[in-house]
Amino acid sequence: MMEQNGNKLRLYTKKVSGIHYPSALAQSIHMSLITEKEETELRNGYGILFAKGEISDDNVILERGLTNPIICRKDNTIWIYGIYVDSLGNRVGENLYYLWTTTDFVRFEDRGLVDAEVHKEQIEEATDELVLTDEEAIIIRKVWIPHTREDMIKSGQPAGTVFPFPLAEGYADPTLFQWREKWYFLATNDNTDAVGLYLRTAGTVEGLFTPGYEENCILGYDEKRNLIQTFWAPEAHVIGGELYILFAVGGKKWAPQSHMMHLKANGNPMVPQDWEDPVRVLKKDGLPLTEKGITLDMTYLENRGKSYLIWSERYEIGTPYDSGSMLYIAQIMPDKPWVLVSDPILISRPLYGWENQGGTINNEGPYVLKLQDKIYVAYSGGAAGGYSYVIGYLICNAADDPLVPKNWRKTITPVLSAFAAKEQEGPGHNSFFRYDDGILYVAYHAQRPGEDNRRNTAIRQVFLGYEGFPMLDCI
Repeated sequence: MMEQNGNKLRLYTKKVSGIHYPSALAQSIHMSLITEKEETELRNGYGILFAKGEISDDNVILERGLTNPIICRKDNTIWIYGIYVDSLGNRVGENLYYLWTTTDFVRFEDRGLVDAEVHKEQIEEATDELVLTDEEAIIIRKVWIPHTREDMIKSGQPAGTVFPFPLAEGYADPTLFQWREKWYFLATNDNTDAVGLYLRTAGTVEGLFTPGYEENCILGYDEKRNLIQTFWAPEAHVIGGELYILFAVGGKKWAPQSHMMHLKANGNPMVPQDWEDPVRVLKKDGLPLTEKGITLDMTYLENRGKSYLIWSERYEIGTPYDSGSMLYIAQIMPDKPWVLVSDPILISRPLYGWENQGGTINNEGPYVLKLQDKIYVAYSGGAAGGYSYVIGYLICNAADDPLVPKNWRKTITPVLSAFAAKEQEGPGHNSFFRYDDGILYVAYHAQRPGEDNRRNTAIRQVFLGYEGFPMLDCI
């Protein structure tokens, strides 16, 4: 028999609040933990369960949400229902409910739309509250109530460097890397209207953001080479023992495309002439990734002796037929990494409300983190230059084939948002690096409160939570 201990889980939705909490976020299932002493909102009051949007015949994602959430327990399973609605709150589909289930309050399964008549017994029993066991309340607290940095250090995790914010003003999409005993910093330079690739170097990570660092433009505006605009999201990766920079750039017509630039043998990364000419990334048939859309935010994955590229692709941007930015993966060979050797495989579209809101429809900025037996691809959704930009994960078991879409699962809610980033808004487009004897850090950009589109570099330590999950929201 379940112990009656006063612990309850309450479900609710929120009111729409402009750009800070548009309908796609407000019309999601929020949760709070009720004990005998207090009620605590999970995830700092951010939504946890979101309905998937629908894809129209024109390949456009239609925003969908949930209202009137209810919950019950039956057959050792927790059943969570919500009414499926459009962006205006109008019900979509008569006699249908959207369903999530869980057995442990850690992993939730998206069951999609179900017939109310088939689920009549559970729906009639369900209310907006569920009595919890002590064990369930403990798990919910561990997983869904953000921990402080001090909590994690007390639990035995190392105390790394605390970096101030902002570190580099006007620098977005930051990445840091070490090459031949020096540290380097790459980012989209908003201060130059994203024209040119600017590289910094110093002896330490702290030195990259204090007076005395060296910074050079290693690739600038060049009409002859059609390098004119959108020098976006540069990342440095070692592929086959060689250093490459992956980035997007466009010509006179706005259409950023993924490129790759190779450092010459014994070259100095800070010297422009030591880099080979950028080349556009090609499909296995030798044609560009796309001629009809845009490609950007390319990153690199190496797993079990094989190499892959992951990037964001989008069609009909700025039109009523905007596909939204999508994440693709393909295999490459390290000796010629700018040419795919497999077909591109779609692994994610921005179907959940936290990815598709604020007027932007984004799955972008992927970056790989390998921990234990899992591959985490951190990526960003929401308004790229605004308050609602967030970071989520795609997760694949390292033993599984990353070219199989079903092997990837998506976090149900962001792992970092403005709700968990003190005095920072729109945290997103991140990368990872290790420093301080192997301590893991995340670099990302964010805005000061009220400064939309003024993107600045931030760094914080990554702590490992329940079941070794990499947490970005410990402050």
